[in-house]
Amino acid sequence: MDDDDYYPPDKISYTITQMKNNYAQFSGSDQIYVWYSHLNKIYKTTSMGANHALNGTFAYHRNYLKKNRYLDKKILAEEAEFLRNFTVPVLQIEPRKAILCIAHNHNTFDKDFIISSNEASDFTLEDIVEDKNLLAYYHRLTQAPASLKVNWAFFEKIVIVTRNDDISHWQQLQKKFTDLGINAEQLVHYPLLQHPSHIVSQSKTHLAILQQAKDAAWRNYLLLEEDIEFVKKDRTLNHVNRLFTFLTSFPWEVILLGGQYGELQTLTVLPGVARVQIASAACAYAVNQPYYDILLQDMTKGITYQQQIASPADYSLNAYWLIPMQRDRWLGLYPSFAYQSKQWDEKKQVAIESAHLFFHKILQAKDLVTIK
Repeated sequence: MDDDDYYPPDKISYTITQMKNNYAQFSGSDQIYVWYSHLNKIYKTTSMGANHALNGTFAYHRNYLKKNRYLDKKILAEEAEFLRNFTVPVLQIEPRKAILCIAHNHNTFDKDFIISSNEASDFTLEDIVEDKNLLAYYHRLTQAPASLKVNWAFFEKIVIVTRNDDISHWQQLQKKFTDLGINAEQLVHYPLLQHPSHIVSQSKTHLAILQQAKDAAWRNYLLLEEDIEFVKKDRTLNHVNRLFTFLTSFPWEVILLGGQYGELQTLTVLPGVARVQIASAACAYAVNQPYYDILLQDMTKGITYQQQIASPADYSLNAYWLIPMQRDRWLGLYPSFAYQSKQWDEKKQVAIESAHLFFHKILQAKDLVTIK
């Protein structure tokens, strides 16, 4: 059992009863629920098979130890040896009765990237943890230290794209963003331009904002969708501020505060930052003034193509910004600092769960020593 995970009060009695009723020598759970403190969301891990079980869920008769043991030198994925390469029969225990794994800032094994392979759960922390003191403790894990603030002053303007132009809604959003430490004078309200296709609406809105930035001679700007959320881990905030400090003396072009990354190169000189070659989800990115004209040309081409072809999705913002992304100097925070819990699915015409897509681990990511 791990000292930083949650176990239900009836875990032992429930498990022993199940083992007795089924004459089982070994029990465990192939899947478990994981609460990610930086997202305040619960996910269920992927199933690996009927004979698979995860540490922290094991319960076994003492006779099992006569022929089975852990590999002492192994520090990760220790289950395989103890379960004889998963050939031992496992009585599967209901995951909610086994464990709630707590993924937090100081885990021995950082779980930032695991959720991309997991399934979003409808359970909340309150559905599983009933103890009020424990709940209060866990909720404190969702917040970075009060002394650690994001240096939002790095951006001249922060443009918030809203679904409509309702004033009361905008006032609520202003509070949301000023509570994050953003100066109200930095905020610019920009309602989404209306079009039957959400893809076209997004593209035209982002182009109009870029044009406004050029006309107003903004030094730079950050574009955020109204429903954007931010990771509140102290390590992540340190990466963010370190990046902003670095960029004060570097000729940057575009920064992604978060994204659904497909291909990138991690930077050895800047932990938590990568040079991005393929990414989608244009919901939190910044553009530097010297790059305005170049990006304007690329975005204008994309919208022109949208108007000429039957399927606008082929030239959505996510599609046509891949050209400048691969050609130019686009940097991104990896893992993401900004993310959206829900995103609009154009084909299904419904909002779908999307937070996990911002924390996909790039298995073939290469280190990049310098940025050219």
